[in-house]
Amino acid sequence: MVYIQRMSSNDGFVRERFLRDYVGALEKDNAAFFAGAGLSLDAGYVDWKGLLREFAVELGLNIDIEEDLPMVAQYFLDESNQQRGRLNQKLRDEFDRGAPVTAAYSALARLPLRSVWTTNYDHGVEWAFETAGGVPDVKACGNKASWTTSKPGGTVSVFKMHGDIKEPDNLVLSKDDYDRYASRYPYILESLKSQLSQHTFLFAGFSFTDPNLDHVLAQIRSYHGDNSRTHWVLMKREEDAGRATKQRLWMRTMKRYGLETVLLDEYDEVRSLLSEVDQRLRRRHVFVGGSALTAEPFGQPRLDQFSKAVGTLIINMGRNLVSGFGLGVGAAVLTGAAEEVYRQGSDPSRRLRLFPFPQPIPGESRDRALDEEWRQGMLRNAGLAVFLSGNRHGGDGHPEPATGVLREFEIAVDNGARPLPVGATGWVASDLHSKVGERFEELLPGASREAFDLLGRSEATDEELLKALKELIDSLSP
Repeated sequence: MVYIQRMSSNDGFVRERFLRDYVGALEKDNAAFFAGAGLSLDAGYVDWKGLLREFAVELGLNIDIEEDLPMVAQYFLDESNQQRGRLNQKLRDEFDRGAPVTAAYSALARLPLRSVWTTNYDHGVEWAFETAGGVPDVKACGNKASWTTSKPGGTVSVFKMHGDIKEPDNLVLSKDDYDRYASRYPYILESLKSQLSQHTFLFAGFSFTDPNLDHVLAQIRSYHGDNSRTHWVLMKREEDAGRATKQRLWMRTMKRYGLETVLLDEYDEVRSLLSEVDQRLRRRHVFVGGSALTAEPFGQPRLDQFSKAVGTLIINMGRNLVSGFGLGVGAAVLTGAAEEVYRQGSDPSRRLRLFPFPQPIPGESRDRALDEEWRQGMLRNAGLAVFLSGNRHGGDGHPEPATGVLREFEIAVDNGARPLPVGATGWVASDLHSKVGERFEELLPGASREAFDLLGRSEATDEELLKALKELIDSLSP
């Protein structure tokens, strides 16, 4: 019977499980990524078959039906008396050149990864992290010193398991290269095995017949036990009936070793899934903004208690607090959050992200440019933004709407954060509640309109407001 793979209801379940698992691993700082050649295709680089096509023609082989591609490279080397010069030149022609950072790599570079592995020879991974402001510490096969030293200021280690195009003689390509890998580079395999046991890996850019993926999976199979981690691979669904059957069987076998497969209909889904991971991770971080020279309409005791309860709620829900320590609001929010962090025994350095604004010393004017930069940095990784009150000392001595709170709302929305102004607390928060209400479907897709409307009702009790806020946070950051 011919088996043809089709989208099933189970696909959505597997994707959701992947998103929850990988986001959780990133949050705990024990996630890693492994990039295959498919991620570099959009930059104009060739795949395995494109690289070897001209050599296969000379050998009288049809590259389109060959699956053991390292063997094709080996045949060419054997036929040319092991003269690797032409092969190296072809490699440099194809990979030793500039290329745009692809959408998938851009999405990858936004994730807080410390370890990225790749079998690619090009520099797509490194360029993506550099473009995003990171400092990649490259460790390439053939350069042992790079594996035993660290780059000063490095933010992400890029492990180039099969070499870097700058050193073509060290690239892993032929059957002999693969067969001798364990004896030549035992330190690389030990590093990989160590990370596979300590990190949740996500593989992308591979097909199930990719020899590079098979090389890596051999390491998973070699140490797999009952307590091994689950790893994930994003893979394009095969359309040909015969290949679809092989893919299904491969997936079932890999599942025995803890490797779960998320099937994609198009390669572009890699970018969208990585972006979804980024958004979900950011929505674990809840910014609470606001200021209150005057506590009206709540009054000071109620605003203090409500702000404290908001801080407690955020931590109790498993989210992390981001705060600029706004006057009249920030201290109470922090107190509620900090008490809950310590009650849970959590790490405050992970759960509380505090950005108290730099204050000018007497006689100096406020640095508005620094304030703007500070807000941008504070809100960069926040995926939800709660706003309370929002007033400040006016020039005439009376309170006025706080323009800084409004600016924080604008930055949050520009960054894709979901805004949750508690309009019942008055002032800027009330104005923002009206603005968000007018753009509800755009700014809060999938959220409860009833819960959102309740946040703006002046007659609502604190219990009702907190319940509505909890429902909104739950629905917007699964």
